[in-house]
Amino acid sequence: MADVEKSHHAVGLERTLSKNSDSHLSDQSRIDVFTPEEQKKIIRRIDIRLVLTCGFMYCVSLMDRTNLGIASVGGMGVDLHTNQGFRYSTITLVFFITYVLLQPPATVVLRKLGPRVFLPTITVLWGATAMCFGFLRTWEQMIPLRLILGIFEAGFFPGCAYLLSCWYPRFELQKRNAVFYLIGSMASAFSGILAYGYEIDERNHSASGTIANPF
Repeated sequence: MADVEKSHHAVGLERTLSKNSDSHLSDQSRIDVFTPEEQKKIIRRIDIRLVLTCGFMYCVSLMDRTNLGIASVGGMGVDLHTNQGFRYSTITLVFFITYVLLQPPATVVLRKLGPRVFLPTITVLWGATAMCFGFLRTWEQMIPLRLILGIFEAGFFPGCAYLLSCWYPRFELQKRNAVFYLIGSMASAFSGILAYGYEIDERNHSASGTIANPF
């Protein structure tokens, strides 16, 4: 009986391996239709449309995630009294509660909806959430917004990693991941520059008697 079960298992394994090899040969035959020069042009177009787009979206994501300290230096700590007690630490912490817990479910939703719909949707949603921070009156109002921001940003990074892995083979994926990280790391430089420019602009408006932001 055990020998029969082993033989059935071996037959099933051979069928699975043969299907995988057939699909690999089919994909390879589709690739071989193009010349090496045409393959490079196709990969270059994919790099421009996919890697650069995901990288700039990741850059915006890091700006939304890390601009809390810049806003505190720019006057948020005085206006919303976040420099008292553990208020600033609480606001920083609550974001990562939903961001960490919802990454696995977000990956499942990504595979159901597809990256084409999922990634742009959550980008628009966290952008709208970030705009709501400009209308706050008290520091307590930041807590639910930070939780919502963590919900929308939870699926972005694993979604981009999944999307890149679907388009590139294993030995070409590392370069694209490196470019993706590199573009995203620019947020740490440009977010401070942008914040400084906005602060100078607000000071100029205040000096001229114009109210820069009525909220």
